Amino acid sequence: MKTKHPNLFAITTVCLLVTVIFSFYFFGKSQNMDVHFIDVGQGDATLITTPLGKNILIDVGARPDIVHDLGSLIPLHNRTIDLLILTHPDLDHVGGMIGVIDQFAIDTMLHSGLAAGSELYNSVFEKLSTTQIITASIGQVFTLEPGLTLEILYPHEHNDSYDANDHSVVIKVKHFDNTILFTGDASKFVEHDLVNAYGEKIKADILQVGHHGSSTSTGKDFMESVSPEFAILSYGCNNRFGHPHTEVLSTLFINNVEMLSTCDEGTISFASDGKVWKRK
Repeated sequence: MKTKHPNLFAITTVCLLVTVIFSFYFFGKSQNMDVHFIDVGQGDATLITTPLGKNILIDVGARPDIVHDLGSLIPLHNRTIDLLILTHPDLDHVGGMIGVIDQFAIDTMLHSGLAAGSELYNSVFEKLSTTQIITASIGQVFTLEPGLTLEILYPHEHNDSYDANDHSVVIKVKHFDNTILFTGDASKFVEHDLVNAYGEKIKADILQVGHHGSSTSTGKDFMESVSPEFAILSYGCNNRFGHPHTEVLSTLFINNVEMLSTCDEGTISFASDGKVWKRK
């Protein structure tokens, strides 16, 4: 006697649909790494979202309202910064910290080792008492995901400069064949050290231009070694410092680098598939 299963087709269809959705979600997700150079006015802040959905935030600008920018770039279901990097303690790089800490869980923080005795840093360290905190050191390499590494090129422990900018954390991010170099506010003194120590190893597709385009950074030899395709200038329009300086713009122009600024463009976004960069 044959038993009928009137709902078998429906059950099979539902199971197949769930399998398709599951497969699309886990295997059909974009394998891109997204990089957002956030428009924070006169300052620096960059959000990197990895192919597996991790969030790396490099500096936070000066304004507490950076949380609104981050809120538009990070999904509501993922309120975590997996790695927060503070290149150095200048307020135009760390001033928005308290708002970020209040709104997002911070898994790991990496910083230059300078606290400068500021009240802001004291508050930051108190609020991050349960967070893993790492002092940046030359030679550290973090493998974030397969094909994605973050290498610390600076500072080194024998740097005796009294200028906080010269202790900026210099970072090279490599996503398979694609590379970005972040230099914080590192001066030409640091750039000279980098060229001597690494040579062509500091070559990168995208350079976040040092010190917002100040004439204290972006030396000729350094630019020739980095040889980027794109240069990101993060600064506020009509700022009182005169950033970016014509000397820097001239150096970038002579080296055939495409210049993009947050003043003109707002937040600048790229996607990397590991082989090519695409503007978003």
